[in-house]
Amino acid sequence: MGPFWHRSDYPRMPHETEVRNALRPFAIPPGDYFIPRADGMEEMRSREFKDKLNQGPVAVITVMPNGMFSMRRNLV
Repeated sequence: MGPFWHRSDYPRMPHETEVRNALRPFAIPPGDYFIPRADGMEEMRSREFKDKLNQGPVAVITVMPNGMFSMRRNLV
């Protein structure tokens, strides 16, 4: 695998600084999140949930701990 094989896998988010500034006050704990998320199939079928999907954004977000991250630690 070349050193730049995955360079284009995750492009820079538009308005990255503004998005980071908007999310910071929420102090979201590290983890994987799906937005919007339904609690079950019944909620998924609801008009309100479908409206949330249509309004967007629809996202899968991985929040990592603050600070420098190491690929070595993640791969081991």
